[in-house]
Amino acid sequence: MRPLLLLFVLATCCLGADAAALSAKGFKVTEKNGVITGLNGSTKGFTADDFKAIAAVTTLTQLSLDGGEVNDENLTRLAGLSALQTMSFNATSFSDDGCKVFAGFPKLKSLALFHPSRSNPAFTGAGLAHLAALPEFESLTLAGANVGDPALTAIATLPRLKSLRLWHNIETADGLKALSSMTSLRKLTLGQRLAGRPAKPASLSDASLPSIAKITGLEELTLQEARLSGDALMKLRDLPNLKKLTVSQVDTPAADVEKLKAALPKVTIDWKPLTEEQAKTLTEKLKL
Repeated sequence: MRPLLLLFVLATCCLGADAAALSAKGFKVTEKNGVITGLNGSTKGFTADDFKAIAAVTTLTQLSLDGGEVNDENLTRLAGLSALQTMSFNATSFSDDGCKVFAGFPKLKSLALFHPSRSNPAFTGAGLAHLAALPEFESLTLAGANVGDPALTAIATLPRLKSLRLWHNIETADGLKALSSMTSLRKLTLGQRLAGRPAKPASLSDASLPSIAKITGLEELTLQEARLSGDALMKLRDLPNLKKLTVSQVDTPAADVEKLKAALPKVTIDWKPLTEEQAKTLTEKLKL
């Protein structure tokens, strides 16, 4: 997409013109009352001018971008989008230092990072601590990242976080202990670490559950891709506010699940036996 053409299309759409031209360039466009409120698309081949054009759409409340062109410099070019409430990125290349930009989005409530900066060693996840400055920030997803315990330490400093989703990163069971101090957390989805070569110890295992059981504000908990014993799951009785437990793609004896249901009669427990394909994933992909 040529930068000048993108500038023209975005400018005319912001003035209330039909968004069809922008859609034709690959963006999914969301409009409300004649103005653009959401953009979703790939940044492949984008230049600095293209990012400046996106930044000109100051009515945006939602932005989802996919591509390595989302680096420190181009993330900074989006800093003027002060109305943003929801952001989602996939396969980015920004660093911890680049995360400073997020602190400049005063209305940001939700951030999702899928496969972030996997080839950039300057992104350890520690930069996520900059999100702590946001007065309304309450939801974070971090998945498929080459980051581990430093990211969890940073996440644990977010004082208003209510929802956290983690899977396919490289944290350890010991690193998960940092989350036990998060008194604001109400929803937690916790998946397995990436296996690595050689395979690393499981991050979600029996050893993890005592730490999870200390997050006493949890109302909804999802555990996925693990091998968990009935005795370990019983630790979840220490969660006084738990209302819903989802145990997905987890190797746990059915009899132990029934015991857990009896022990937690007020908790809705969603569990299904492993399929053959799921069992194969645990063994071959996740090396459990």
